[in-house]
Amino acid sequence: MLVVLLVYFLKVCHLCDDWPCVNACEVNALVLSEVEPNEHINIPGFSSAEIDTKICLPYSGPECGACESACPVKGTLVFVHEKLLINLKHCVGCALCREACVVENKAINIKPL
Repeated sequence: MLVVLLVYFLKVCHLCDDWPCVNACEVNALVLSEVEPNEHINIPGFSSAEIDTKICLPYSGPECGACESACPVKGTLVFVHEKLLINLKHCVGCALCREACVVENKAINIKPL
């Protein structure tokens, strides 16, 4: 499991196959441990996405879905009755959904667990 504190307002984790950030880190601040096949990697292990329903477009009427297509983990962002929900059992905290959000003040926040 990758253990790292990311500054989500500046960068996101793209879940690269070869983990170049771990290989490039000279001070060994990033650690990658063994993960079973098909096991979800929770990026820092202490964060997840949260929707601000006051500014998320599907909660005010218009359709959107920009974040859903940006999520690398299937079944994490789902629409139920045209409202966006986050399955926290699948969320890895990568912040790609936040980056893809089209609302100016970002309707998705990354919060520590």
